[in-house]
Parts: sequence; structure tokens; C-alpha cells
Amino acid sequence: MLALPFDDPLIIAGNATIGIEIIEQLPEVETVVVSVGGGGLISGIAYAIKHIKPSVRIIGVQVASCPSTYKLFQASKGREVKGISKEAQTPLADGIDIKQPGELCLPIILRYVDEMVLVNEDEIAMAVSLLADRAKTVTEGSAAATFAAVYYKKFSFRQDEVISCVLSGGNIPLRMLNRCIDRALFLRGERYSVSIVVPYGTTYFSKLLTLFANHDAEIVSCDATPHVDTSANREHYRIIIDVTSPKVIEEIKEECNKKQYYFSSSCIKSIGE
Repeated sequence: MLALPFDDPLIIAGNATIGIEIIEQLPEVETVVVSVGGGGLISGIAYAIKHIKPSVRIIGVQVASCPSTYKLFQASKGREVKGISKEAQTPLADGIDIKQPGELCLPIILRYVDEMVLVNEDEIAMAVSLLADRAKTVTEGSAAATFAAVYYKKFSFRQDEVISCVLSGGNIPLRMLNRCIDRALFLRGERYSVSIVVPYGTTYFSKLLTLFANHDAEIVSCDATPHVDTSANREHYRIIIDVTSPKVIEEIKEECNKKQYYFSSSCIKSIGE
């Protein structure tokens, strides 16, 4: 049987240097958040930090669609397992999509980690996007899971608490980074899918574009659908638009209603697990 790379004492020891560096560079740290796959990373970090500064909380993060260590951790504490979702065939956090923790890692995790939490795919996508936008840091889904846990308050902390999120990798394909940003725009209420029916003709389409322009709405894509659900003298457009706030969508809808254009929009806030 091939040895698992994370289930190796030298790998765990190497990862422990991250914990040492965190304490050296941020001695006031109170909580350290680490992604968990096989457990090699958090085992090393937790072991080092707890031996240098035992008061620091160690929080482990797994993705809800692959929560193997989370389930074992909660069971060891006699807690109910919550937040589990169906396994994702193409997990966004593929780096921590590990079916079982390492045999060497699990006892260390159970001894030194204070809490384990779960994040879902949408939360990770938002974290990837925010890190790129606000921190100018490109991270893969597995790394951004730690920030997602903080951003969505998956564990309790004070407003002024000093928290260190370990961003453990930036190996994300450009296409996936784009998909995360695209999804985050919908989640943040800045991108909408709208369906509009207007009278047939270039003149009316031009008026529709002017309406969007007057509200600083940017068109991302636009398709005219076949006449299955509307009459031949009307045109049905499906349009993706970017707006500055959800309020703008309501203003556009109000104007469309005045012009007797059929208008509907959707901006899914989250996808059920």
C-alpha cells in the first residue's frame, strides 16, 4: 500500500514550522484556523502552537461535502454531527477532499485541535473572490476555506480577536477562479439574471438598453429566446447584468412595469446543501 503523503512524521514536523512562524510573527494571536484534508497540515501546526502557547485556539475547517475528520472529531466529543451535505463529484476544495484522515494525524487532531467546523461550496467561492478582491491574494478553494469559516462566523469569536487564517495554497485554475468570482457576484447581489419581454423590433431593444444605461447596469450576456413562450410580435430576452446594488434591480423593474414590459429577475443567495 502506498504511504499517504500527509500521514508522515517528517511532513507533520515540517508543517509544525508554520505554527512556530505564526507565533513568532504574530505573538498576540488568539485563534489559528487551518484547513483539514488528511490532517498533516493541522497536526503539525496544532502540535507546535499548543506547546509554545497553549492558550491559542486551533480551529479545523472541512468542506461539508467531504467531512470525514469533522465527523470523527464530533463523535469523539459526543456531539451531534450537523451540516453534512452530499458528496460533490467536483469539489471546489479538492485539496481537502480526503476520505479519511491519516492514522498518525487523527490522534494529534483529537488531542490538540479545539474545534472543527464546516463550510460549503458557495461559502468557499465567496471567500476565494473576497481574498482576490480585498487582499489581492489568489487562493485555491482548500486554502480559502479558512477565511470562509471566519467570514461566515462558523465559530464564535470577539470582534477584536486576533485570528490567523492559514492560506495553504494558490493552485487554482484561471477558469475556476473566474467561476468563483462570477458566483460571488450573484451571491453579493451585484449580478442578476433577468428575463424581459418587450415588443418586437430594434427600436424597443434600443430603449431597453438605454433603460439599463440610465441605471449604470452593465450587460454581461444577452440572448433572445425562441418564440416558445411569447407571441411572434414580442421578443423574450434573457440577460445577465451587473448592478451597483439590489435597489437598482427594483428601479429597473418599476420602469419596465410602467412600459408594460414583462420583467422577472433572480439572484440566488445560496444553494441548499
